[in-house]
Amino acid sequence: MDAPKDHGLEARATSGCAPDIYFRHAVSCSSDWRLRKEKGVKELVGQRRFQCAACLFLLAFLTFLMPDAAAQPQGKAWAERYAWAPLPWGATAEAPAPPARLPVLRLPEGDGTPRMVRVSVPFAPGALPQGRGLSVHTGDGLVSADVRVLTTHPEPGRSVRRALVTFPWNPPAVPRGVFSATATLSLTDGPVLPDPALADGPFSGTLGDVGLEVDAAGVRLLKGGAPWITAVPIAPDLADGVTPVTEIVERGRHFLWVRVFFPDAAWPRIVEARLDAQGRAALRLHVQRVAADDSHAPDLGWRVTGPGSPDADTTHEFSSGEPFPAGTALPLGFPDAAFLRRGAVRIQPAGAGGFVAAYLRCTAAEQVPMQGMAWRTAAVAIGNDPAAWNDQLELRPAGIAAAPEAFDAVYACGVSPVLPPDFEAARRFHQNAMADASILGDDFGSVGSMPVSNPFSMNRLNHCPAIFEEAYRSGDARLRRTALRWCANFHDLTVWWGDLPGGHFGGTRYNNAVANGDKTHEGDQAFMWRSNDAVHFCTKGYDSFLYAWEETGDPRMAAALRHQTAYAERMVHTDQGECRNIGDALDFLRLHRFTGHGPWLEAALRLFRELRTKLGDDHLFSQGGQPIEPDPPFIDDDAMGGKHPFGKPYIMGYALQGLPALSEFFPEEPRLKETVAAVAAFQARAQDPTGGWRYPHPRSSSLFLSQSVEHAAQLVRAAAVLERRGEDIAPLLDAVERTLRARVLGLHKTGAFLGGVTGWEKTASALKEGQTLHDLYAKPADRDPARDYTEGAVSAGAAPPEGVVYFSEVLDFYAARRDPARLLEAGPELAAVLARAPEITPWAEAAPKDFRRAPETAVTGFGVEKGLPVFFRERLAELRTFPMALTPEEAAAPERLDAWRKRGREKVLACLGTPPPAPASFDPVTVAGEDRGAYTARRVVFNVSAWERVPALLLTPKGDGPFPAVLALHDHGAHFSIGKEKVVRPLAGDTAFLADAEDWVRQCYGGRFFGNELAKRGYVVLAVDALYWGERGRREGVSYEDQQQLAANLQQLGMTWPGVIAWDDLRSADFLASLPEVDPARIGAMGLSMGAHRTWTTCALTDRVRAGAAICWMGDTQTLMQPGNNQTRGQSAFSMAPPLLRSWMDYADVAALACPKPMLFFNGEQDTLFPVDGVRAAYAVMGNAWTGGGAGDRLVTKLWDVPHQFSVEMQEEAFAWLEEQLADR
Repeated sequence: MDAPKDHGLEARATSGCAPDIYFRHAVSCSSDWRLRKEKGVKELVGQRRFQCAACLFLLAFLTFLMPDAAAQPQGKAWAERYAWAPLPWGATAEAPAPPARLPVLRLPEGDGTPRMVRVSVPFAPGALPQGRGLSVHTGDGLVSADVRVLTTHPEPGRSVRRALVTFPWNPPAVPRGVFSATATLSLTDGPVLPDPALADGPFSGTLGDVGLEVDAAGVRLLKGGAPWITAVPIAPDLADGVTPVTEIVERGRHFLWVRVFFPDAAWPRIVEARLDAQGRAALRLHVQRVAADDSHAPDLGWRVTGPGSPDADTTHEFSSGEPFPAGTALPLGFPDAAFLRRGAVRIQPAGAGGFVAAYLRCTAAEQVPMQGMAWRTAAVAIGNDPAAWNDQLELRPAGIAAAPEAFDAVYACGVSPVLPPDFEAARRFHQNAMADASILGDDFGSVGSMPVSNPFSMNRLNHCPAIFEEAYRSGDARLRRTALRWCANFHDLTVWWGDLPGGHFGGTRYNNAVANGDKTHEGDQAFMWRSNDAVHFCTKGYDSFLYAWEETGDPRMAAALRHQTAYAERMVHTDQGECRNIGDALDFLRLHRFTGHGPWLEAALRLFRELRTKLGDDHLFSQGGQPIEPDPPFIDDDAMGGKHPFGKPYIMGYALQGLPALSEFFPEEPRLKETVAAVAAFQARAQDPTGGWRYPHPRSSSLFLSQSVEHAAQLVRAAAVLERRGEDIAPLLDAVERTLRARVLGLHKTGAFLGGVTGWEKTASALKEGQTLHDLYAKPADRDPARDYTEGAVSAGAAPPEGVVYFSEVLDFYAARRDPARLLEAGPELAAVLARAPEITPWAEAAPKDFRRAPETAVTGFGVEKGLPVFFRERLAELRTFPMALTPEEAAAPERLDAWRKRGREKVLACLGTPPPAPASFDPVTVAGEDRGAYTARRVVFNVSAWERVPALLLTPKGDGPFPAVLALHDHGAHFSIGKEKVVRPLAGDTAFLADAEDWVRQCYGGRFFGNELAKRGYVVLAVDALYWGERGRREGVSYEDQQQLAANLQQLGMTWPGVIAWDDLRSADFLASLPEVDPARIGAMGLSMGAHRTWTTCALTDRVRAGAAICWMGDTQTLMQPGNNQTRGQSAFSMAPPLLRSWMDYADVAALACPKPMLFFNGEQDTLFPVDGVRAAYAVMGNAWTGGGAGDRLVTKLWDVPHQFSVEMQEEAFAWLEEQLADR
């Protein structure tokens, strides 16, 4: 959290930053004085300015005495400073975590190109035991993955928390429905990759048939042992005799990652190489400037030679932001060059079939800023598919591969509910602003405002974790990208990597040297020069590096975390002139919660205990820790505030960052709970009626709205803890409500973030020349702010990060406790401000223009979102009960149960529409057959209706019948080229279907045809194509999109698609019963997915079938009719959505019509199509029906730790159950 500032659309060089003369840690002197100018306002703290000059002179003198103050250790010691080291860890639980399910990974749509999938996976406690490996099922078989453990949970078993999982994938050229959209994981016995390690000397190794060599001469790729591509760094010469040190970051079967350190007194460097088993490679040169002053980068880049034939001598400039053209056929790419907006690459033919490329990321003449101890980098991609690497040198597509629930199990970041359109639109606006926040050019990756507007900002990393967590909640990989870029920029340019007196190493530089009084670069509008030392109150947000480490496994992030926390433990205090440092308690608490490291919890407690010495009797504090004056004068700037210590909302809010959570760790700590409650109450009282806060004093003239969401988030954290303590949080919710109103309605009016309101005096010319507001008002109460709302200047535009990144956290907390519709009606003060707010860009969502209008009179401006009507929630609320659901009284009385079943069947059949007329006879004919040992297989045709004669596969056991029989019902799978062949192996002559069928059963059925397995066990098996599948498919060929055409045309004929399927299945059961080899009293049904839907529908509608096994199709309307669920996407859903049936019965009610016959239902806990909560709710409905009817032992419901599939293990259990149900009695 940083002081309010105006984030309008105009870029300003010192946006919110101004000279700041302050004590640095190198000098010990009294904290009674300080001259500060921060947020553009001077603050005088203390009495004697000459002391400041004396101290700065002393600092300069000490620096003169130590000319090598910025020098670093040499040799391997330098490498160890920046290399990976084990993270601290401790146990916070008393027992190992119980086993938990493995997450399901989302895969991108494929284009037919083999790729390497590489993703950091979150694992719930107990899901992945240490030492166990993983196999990945991607739909085309199992593959063994590289598993690199990044962190472990803080419990005695140390189960894996985050791990990088790498595996090859051959995606289909065309997505094949739901089965190709996910990858499932299963445990193996390993191996697991070792942690990174250092070794003396250069690197030489291989991955597959590609060799990699890294030494002082450069980087060489070899293919089959022969030279392939060479890359030589362009950088200042190293001193003679440099001995390299190699860090093997990762070395597995699929991926190799090394960093080779070259220590040097002036220009040390790291050459980083990443290589995958498919021949893709990326290199990054990291160069550090060892100095204590400012300068510019030298020539930096790569000279690359390799095979390829460029058309001519060509040069590509990157200054315009144009990326290197794809499709050049050269094994060459530049992953981040277009974002850096500097340099160029010149490519020339070289010899027979070769090229030489000189890539300069920057030249010395371009004067790219390079401060003392900072890093600059140059990246190049070489080898196969160079476009596969992103700017962070991750293989595309890098991003969020697991569901929000998986991240919530690791970070407790929550899962956002789906709210009404106004609020989801506002959420998207904030997410888009975060996605578009990375600064381009010389400060690439830094975050100043959202969306990006200029490179000047507070640039403190404490708001970065919220971006990671919003990425986890939303699944939006763009937010992850923003956060990772910010961390990389912070590591390279903002962390102070120098050694100075007082232990500065590893701290954070002051964000803006010009604002800090150093005018050297005052005219530079492109880069924000930092200080060349560390400042304690800027060192915050270092927990971001743990998130970044867990996302990437990049040793830079682990090193930054190690050194920033070490600095903070030494140098960050709350009783030495900066009480705002209490905000660091949140960093330490998060780190403790994620790692269990006890000293970090102790550090958070230390910060509060130091602050406690500065608390007043009311548990409040001033910025510098001096006693708050009970009756201060009017305060309109920090200079006046420095003379009269007061309660400053901007500073006070820091206490609510981490202290609420700390109070739950230490409920008996003196004054801790009281401080949380007192500060929260103060912040709520200090809020302006518009929903913003004034700066610096609650009665000052400057009103800031753009940053107010951060204060609301602080109140939310306090409210959550106070609510658990049973305290009244209504005043805090009122304050949160006012902030959210300003934000949501501000977006509607301006299409941007409301910035703030200036005092009316500035626009009304109320001040004479030389006057300030302190000349007009003696006391805070003397000034009436009401005129600000009607006369003060209203701004809108971008917002600082803290005003954006916490929006979902605040909105979700509020919406869980109050109706969000309350946010659409403004109070009079906010309405007055909105009436005069500028329209920056038209709001994409229609919204009311009269902001005092009651919410029920507003209109949305659209009626459909994500395929659902805007009123779907209201309809779902009505569908919490169904008119024809079985009551306990009906279940308990056999005659009433029979009557309910009769009424239910009639209703379902009515909703299925007009049936095809029944055939006069089935008239079966055998077309072909073959002997399969224990049984015979026949291809038959029969009349399924008076209108259609259909082909089928019929399996008959050898021996004397009659036999039990099973109707084998195939799935949907968005795979229409086969139907019956999904469950019964085609005859030998049906070669057109065989490969397709074998591939499908590998994906969905554990590699075997379950109909064949049943025939081996003595069952007659019948499999028939449903309408639109296999030999009953489209004459024109397979089409996913034309499902809706068939469904619509059937409805216009007075029929329905699910009705035709259901009646075909009923007639197929009758056909089975008519066969002389079948015992008509022992017929069952079995199917996966749509086959399960067909199974329980058939069992519900006919007594012909004695038992059914339904695999992976069950849920309830409440969970299946949510945005994004497969049932809401149309197309495939038409085949299983009888019109109007949901007005009468839910899915489980229909299935319960089969009661009291034996039924088995299996579902997968990893099945993303059928959320587990809905499955359990449906199981409960069916359990009540069977139990109430005295047949509880005839119902089997079970959740398996599997995705959407019918595995061999599941089949065996279902077969054993079916054998018992269809036994000859």
